Amino acid sequence: MSRVKQTTARDLAGETQSGSRGWLNAWPGLRPWLAVAGAVAIIVAGLAAWTVLQSTRRLSEGQQTERSTGSPTALVTLWMTVGAGHRSPGAGATTTLEIPAGTDTVRLALTLHERDYGRYRVIVRAIGGDEIVQRGDLRPSFEPSGPAFTIDVPAAVFASGDYALALQGATGTGEFDDLSQSQFRVVER
Repeated sequence: MSRVKQTTARDLAGETQSGSRGWLNAWPGLRPWLAVAGAVAIIVAGLAAWTVLQSTRRLSEGQQTERSTGSPTALVTLWMTVGAGHRSPGAGATTTLEIPAGTDTVRLALTLHERDYGRYRVIVRAIGGDEIVQRGDLRPSFEPSGPAFTIDVPAAVFASGDYALALQGATGTGEFDDLSQSQFRVVER
């Protein structure tokens, strides 16, 4: 006579003869797939949260401020790649920033050649003149082009002429290492 196994509710719930419980015991081949699916769900949720935070940050940085009259502030941007050992491009090839009349803000958009420090400092000096801008405790964000940060400077601090932008990296002792120096020219229109 053949023996027929009777399935009970306990068997379906995964209770074994030793008393351990677990519904996954009923389907042992399913267990690895659920672990993988759970890990993927956690990674996707984390990436989604990071993307939302980055988008919000970019929107807040990208919005132009408004004057009390409600009109947008005039803004010009100087894009530069800076970093360890990076100098201005080629001999005689100086980047030129044109500042039209009525411009209120100059945005320095700096992409780092490499990221070796947690914090940075930027100093802008007129060639043969004084320091006009210093921004410290800069922490780069991660953009598709690489680590980057932006600095907004009142356009009024610039006059037509040549400028040097120095990038420094903060050491663990609070000192700053000189990383690069780039030149650019400002032309007021």
